[in-house]
Amino acid sequence: MRLISILFITIGGSAWAESEPLAPLGSASLGVLGFQAYDTILYTPSGQAFDWTAPMALEINYERDFSAEILTQTTREEIARIEGNPGDLDRVINTLADCMRDVSDGDQFVANAPTPDQIEFSLNGTTTCNVTYPNLRKRFLSIWLSDDSRFPRLSRQLRGG
Repeated sequence: MRLISILFITIGGSAWAESEPLAPLGSASLGVLGFQAYDTILYTPSGQAFDWTAPMALEINYERDFSAEILTQTTREEIARIEGNPGDLDRVINTLADCMRDVSDGDQFVANAPTPDQIEFSLNGTTTCNVTYPNLRKRFLSIWLSDDSRFPRLSRQLRGG
C-alpha cells in the first residue's frame, strides 16, 4: 500500500491529475543468472486493460545496484534492438540520459507517461526530470511492455496477461 500511495502522490502533480486515478494492472520480477534485478508494476487508469494510447506509469523497484551510465547504455541497446537502430536514436538517448540516476537495492524508479510524448521520471518519490519527445512513451516503455522486449513473458505479465 505504501508504494501505491507514493505513486499517487507523484502522479498527483503530473499532467493527468484530472483523469482517472492509476491503479495496478500487472506486475513482474526480473531475475538473471540467479540474481534478482528488479520488480515492476504497470499502472493504468483504474487498472484498465493495457492500451498504448492511455496514460500509464511503470514502477521499478530495484534489488541490485546499477549506475546511471549502465541504465542509459542498456536503454540505448534495447531501443535499437526493438526499433532496428532508428536514425534519431542519439536524440532520444540524449533526451533520456539526464533523467537517469544511479540506483541501489531498495530504490524505486517511476516513469509516469501521461501523454504519448511525455514522461515524468521520479526516484524514491522525488521528480528527477520531465521530458517531451515524439512518441517517447511507447519508445521507452517498450523496453518492458512490447512483445518484442527482451523478456516477452514478463511484458505480458505487466500488461495483465
